[in-house]
Amino acid sequence: MPTYTHHSAGVKCGNCSSKLRRPIYHSTIEDVRSCYGLLPSIPAGRQLFSNARAIQSAPTTQPRPPAIDDQLTKCLLVTKDGRYAVKMGPEDPFRFIRLSRPKNGKSKGFLKIQTQHSDTLMAAASIRLDAGRRYVQQYDLLPYLRMLVCDPTTAAMDYGRAMRRCSRCGIKLTDDRSRWFSIGPECEKYWPEIIGMVLDKRGPYVPGWES
Repeated sequence: MPTYTHHSAGVKCGNCSSKLRRPIYHSTIEDVRSCYGLLPSIPAGRQLFSNARAIQSAPTTQPRPPAIDDQLTKCLLVTKDGRYAVKMGPEDPFRFIRLSRPKNGKSKGFLKIQTQHSDTLMAAASIRLDAGRRYVQQYDLLPYLRMLVCDPTTAAMDYGRAMRRCSRCGIKLTDDRSRWFSIGPECEKYWPEIIGMVLDKRGPYVPGWES
């Protein structure tokens, strides 16, 4: 333990002086070093620092997050623009995902991947269409993207049923038939396969099915 001497003879300890707000002296330089928590082998002429400055934790190397691999990239690039709902298990909540290929702005030339939270869209990832370069903001979404590309039509159908919005453009669906097929009448022309998928899974549209 450091020895305190309350007179000018000795070595002034900056650590104790700052804590007690008055000059505190130790009888030897080794006592001062001990007070700072430094090893006695430090050369006497070396400047003393507080523990916070002298003892620094070594930087830790964080493992690199998983990226969008080549296979997932190829599958996403052939998936149609639209809105999808994906969940990992029967009891898990849906993650709502939007794929788009903007024709203007800074995202032109990219497949833009966003997550939907209420009416808000948040950037999740993007893939450059010509070079396949990938940028990821939400790494936890990658398992859901792999689920999405396995069956995008079902994911689109689930989006329409869960959100009651068109799975292609996102507009609110106002009639029973559109809600049954999860797509609006105009977008149906560009995505006819979803009609066949719904017919296979749910059967033909029945008027008044929601009542």
